[in-house]
Amino acid sequence: MIAIEAKYHRNCLRALYNKIRPATLKDEDADRLHGIAFAELVVFMEDMHADEDNAPVFKLSDVANIYKTRLEQLGATVTNRIHTTRLKDRLLSVLPDLKAHSQSRDTLLLFEKDIGPALKKACDHDSDAMHLVRAAQVVRREMFQTRFTFDVPR
Repeated sequence: MIAIEAKYHRNCLRALYNKIRPATLKDEDADRLHGIAFAELVVFMEDMHADEDNAPVFKLSDVANIYKTRLEQLGATVTNRIHTTRLKDRLLSVLPDLKAHSQSRDTLLLFEKDIGPALKKACDHDSDAMHLVRAAQVVRREMFQTRFTFDVPR
């Protein structure tokens, strides 16, 4: 059937609008809950950034799990997994100092001012390990250069 000028009875049109109204309210509530959860995630990341003793590095998958957990706590139904690229883009747009770094399969999020201290901390651990490796090499070299002779009694 092709409808050129479809006309509804007044009662049928009102019933149609009444059916659609609850679905629209549910979508608005879900959007509001997503907004609240996202705002709380941003505040959490800013609080971690404000801590002077800490240089936070966030793994995107962990951030998405925190976001999903908070949505479930607020009562939103999360049927699909969180779209992490979209979440990352939203975070990068709201937090201008936040940078994303891809490392194999993972994406790391960290603040620009924390990159230097994080690298320094990583290098400090690496330098300690390098000192231990060099010490082990010296000990091995000394052990292999020394000749031991055992006198066997006849």
